[in-house]
Amino acid sequence: MSEVIAVIGDLVASRSRRDQAALLEAAATQFGEVNLVVTAPQQLSPTVGDEFQGVFATIESALLATLLVQLRLLAYVGIEARFGMARGSVTVTEAADPPFAQSGTAWWEARAALSDLNDKARGWPRTARAAYRGSDDALINGFLTIRDELMANFDERDAKATLGLFAGERQDDIADQLGVSQPAVSQRIHRGPLALYAAHQRMVTP
Repeated sequence: MSEVIAVIGDLVASRSRRDQAALLEAAATQFGEVNLVVTAPQQLSPTVGDEFQGVFATIESALLATLLVQLRLLAYVGIEARFGMARGSVTVTEAADPPFAQSGTAWWEARAALSDLNDKARGWPRTARAAYRGSDDALINGFLTIRDELMANFDERDAKATLGLFAGERQDDIADQLGVSQPAVSQRIHRGPLALYAAHQRMVTP
């Protein structure tokens, strides 16, 4: 496989949840919803424990997928995720079992990026939920820091409102989903979701 973006994620504080099976099933459902929206050579799928993986052709698609996963998990499962992403090669040694029988620099560096988030000496902010390794890491990690900071105080309704923006929904439609008025949605969107949406669009649009 030519140079791609590998993503390794895990669920934050999942061990504190009593019903692990229900949690993992709910998370897998949200991965499936994201897979319907973002095309990938290897779609997001659970692997071992609370981890999940995917392979994307471009950094733009990886950024969109990880953002949608974070939003959907917060909106519908009530949990956060962390992501390690990296640009590199992926070697498939057993195609029948893609999440496990693979190697390559993309996977190694994605794992290292995920570990970076635990390394306080690297200066990651408290709100950091994603890290990236690649030749363009300064730009991408700068964006991820902004993205994570914008989402730091999001609640379930903020996440749902942002998903509505990405789906191209009108504020009236988002209001109906949230059970609030359109002016209330407008106020909520301008407190954070709109800035997150705009930042993402600027990052991925040539």
